[in-house]
Amino acid sequence: MKLRTLYILPWLVISAGIFAACNSDSSTTETITTYTTTSTLVQNFYLMANSDVAENLDSVYFTIDQNKGLIYNADSLPVGTDVTKLCASISFGSTVKTAKLHVKGGKVMTDTTFNYTSTTTDSIDFTGNVTLTTTSADGMFTRDYTVKVNVHTMNPDSLQWNVANRRALPGVTSTPQAQRVVQMGTQYYSLVKQNNVYSIASTDDPSGSWTTSTATFPFTPRVETFSASSVALFILGNNGTLYTSTDEGASWTSCGVTWQQIVGCYSDKALGIKAAGDGYVHDEYPQPAGFEPAAVEDNFPIAESSPLAFANNQWSSQQQAMLVGGVTAKGNVTNAVWGYDGTSWAQINVTSTLPALRGAVLIPYYTYSATSKSYIPTQFATWIVLGGKLASGAMNSTVYTSRDQGLRWVEGDTGLQLPDHFTVTKGAQAFVYETTFESDGTSWQCPFIYYYGGTDASGNVVNYAWQGVLNRMLFKPIF
Repeated sequence: MKLRTLYILPWLVISAGIFAACNSDSSTTETITTYTTTSTLVQNFYLMANSDVAENLDSVYFTIDQNKGLIYNADSLPVGTDVTKLCASISFGSTVKTAKLHVKGGKVMTDTTFNYTSTTTDSIDFTGNVTLTTTSADGMFTRDYTVKVNVHTMNPDSLQWNVANRRALPGVTSTPQAQRVVQMGTQYYSLVKQNNVYSIASTDDPSGSWTTSTATFPFTPRVETFSASSVALFILGNNGTLYTSTDEGASWTSCGVTWQQIVGCYSDKALGIKAAGDGYVHDEYPQPAGFEPAAVEDNFPIAESSPLAFANNQWSSQQQAMLVGGVTAKGNVTNAVWGYDGTSWAQINVTSTLPALRGAVLIPYYTYSATSKSYIPTQFATWIVLGGKLASGAMNSTVYTSRDQGLRWVEGDTGLQLPDHFTVTKGAQAFVYETTFESDGTSWQCPFIYYYGGTDASGNVVNYAWQGVLNRMLFKPIF
């Protein structure tokens, strides 16, 4: 199947005049064709099928920019595609007399020129500079096109973690003893313990600078429970008391409840686990009217789950909050994925290659796939799980993905797996923040993953703030 080619036509259109000659024989007419610069236009361009090079090569979409004299595929071919010997199909109007292809500086064609006709079977070396020159039938007009077959120089679907963009944890000036980064609305807060002193750094742009101030607690906080709703910060004291702050951590007030764990926050409330008799129940603060604590499910984690993450989905009008893994009340490490819709919890995953994990991170992001007959990629909302510790005690270095809101999980593609220089951690935090990019007058939002801290296999806090991004996100969008 061949896709239609996009034409960017000049203001000048081809003109042809049919004139009737006036003479004694009124039945006689004479047709006169007037040639202009538009008599040299290329009408269509595509590559011929060649399964030895790539499948569905004849479906690659080519743009013909008549104003700039460019013929190119805006969406590049996969990295490593051999374009030294490709055949092309090119069509013109009847006003084009000749078409010549000139290749210079290619790997196999250093300086080659040949005439193109509908029966031409000569291959073209697109690693060189390829020029297509068309001439009108009267020989008075010519037009030069630069022809490019673009090939990716890197895997566009590789998730990069550039060491050059790695930073120290926000607010850290010495060896950190504990850390936790949370998001409240458009603000990000980083709570750090170092030299037995606490500090809170804040920013509205994780790619920029952070403002740090000393934090004073009238109790001993459990830093790993630091959480944020849409209106307040929350944390547990070392005796389980829940505290809240509405002034960015400057002061803290007891909520009057004791919890085993803060699971996360949803809207303006904190979600927690509370001991009740011989078991545990779900609790919320502040409790909505009519709230009744429900018993914690056998497979629900009471500790070391991933931070609660959020994404809207096609099955519900309510925002979906999700967590993965953790340790249950019976001490089992689980691979369960749980969702919360604002009122109740439910286990989501039905089939999974996810291992049981403690302290993994769950990230709402994107991946892409091209259809079997096109190189144009389709974007998919994708959940990513990375890091954490396996039930065996080993660190988890495998990245897992789900494209159906957490129902089914598979190992992520090769390009999504962590590079060797990335330190795998347990108990890290991750957020997606969009930064505006601009190129050649086009601007777009590029979503970066910001990955903070966690502990290594020895339990030491890793003083790294990583910035991750799918390579494709950095490319100028194709419209």
